[in-house]
Amino acid sequence: MFGPWEPVLGAHVQSLCEALDLPHIEARLDLDPAGYREFSINLHPSQAHINTAIKDLMTFLNWTRVAIVYEEDYGK
Repeated sequence: MFGPWEPVLGAHVQSLCEALDLPHIEARLDLDPAGYREFSINLHPSQAHINTAIKDLMTFLNWTRVAIVYEEDYGK
């Protein structure tokens, strides 16, 4: 099973896949990576990895200021 992108629906699909012993592949930001999911794998990088990549890029390019424009307020 692939997807879905929407987190609430993804939790339902993950639960069904676990009950039916079906593999579940996702590619979305997961704000609760601590939960172990036996039949699911998420291919989206964690927020910590994204933050590190942005910081490393800023350091490599010797940037002193940066602006990040985002669509969602999930970091609130």
